[in-house]
Amino acid sequence: MINAKEAAKWFIYRNPELSSGYIDENTKINKLLYFSNLMHYCVDHKVLFDEEFVAFPNGPVVFSVYRDYRYHGLNLLPQQSPRIEGIQGQILDIINFVYGDMSADQLVKESHTHSLWRNVRHLIRNHQLSVDIFKESGFPVSPKLRQVLHNIICHDKGIL
Repeated sequence: MINAKEAAKWFIYRNPELSSGYIDENTKINKLLYFSNLMHYCVDHKVLFDEEFVAFPNGPVVFSVYRDYRYHGLNLLPQQSPRIEGIQGQILDIINFVYGDMSADQLVKESHTHSLWRNVRHLIRNHQLSVDIFKESGFPVSPKLRQVLHNIICHDKGIL
């Protein structure tokens, strides 16, 4: 597991526009964390972050990331990128490549298509989402993500 705030800093370092401190950027960072967590769960059958997600109107967020981005300077551009290596770093790279150029609104729409969100959107704000919900999510794979994963698998097997 990795620290969610370190992953948020990782995304901010690679996407400097996320350091503006606005609500859309806070939403986008949390969506990138959400997609990273889902992909890691699909690959490794374990959650990626040391904190649970909570249900907010625009979808799941890591509350400490949301709060610290909004009130405590987490949005500041780091001087250097946090070191996140191995499969965890690869997953962040893939998620950043696939979803990094999308707007917060696009990411909200994407996350709201997942059965994970459809099954809990009726819950009150800030309700904790358990690991069991990630197990049942049926993480849909976008065409762009499918192509990236295909290329990685083919590369690892020596096909590319």
